[in-house]
Amino acid sequence: MTPGSSARCPSPCLALVLLAGLAGCASGTPANTGPAQPSAPTATPAAAQPAVTGANAGIYTARQADRGQEQFDVSCSECHATSEFRGRQFMFSWGRRSVGDLFRHIVDNMPEDNPGSLTAQQYVDVVAYILELNDFPKGDVELPPDEDVLRTHRMTSTNDR
Repeated sequence: MTPGSSARCPSPCLALVLLAGLAGCASGTPANTGPAQPSAPTATPAAAQPAVTGANAGIYTARQADRGQEQFDVSCSECHATSEFRGRQFMFSWGRRSVGDLFRHIVDNMPEDNPGSLTAQQYVDVVAYILELNDFPKGDVELPPDEDVLRTHRMTSTNDR
């Protein structure tokens, strides 16, 4: 399903409405944000690589991001492409906000037809996958499904520090 489409999702989707105007997947409400712009992969200089700041910069593991990708594939991919949750537009919308803000937004709003229906672990795994999509560094400790802990980590590029 593409932004601007008014078709209903054939199954519940974890429609991560992170960008302004990307609403309407399960509700059937069209979102009109103009023509879709393909996101071309670009090399990012090392100085501009994203970082999660806080007590532990590598706050998710590769295994957790893999679980998040599996959950995204099951719950989100019928309505959303991963390109909606990576790159400049994502960082413009979510940069300098906390990982907990992202987690809370997803829990409160997704899937659109049944918000809060996934487990806290499934939601936090999807957040880890989104961090991986944006080249945030992996670590040895998983993101916990604890919003207070998640709020201690900010999503910033190294240019913002």
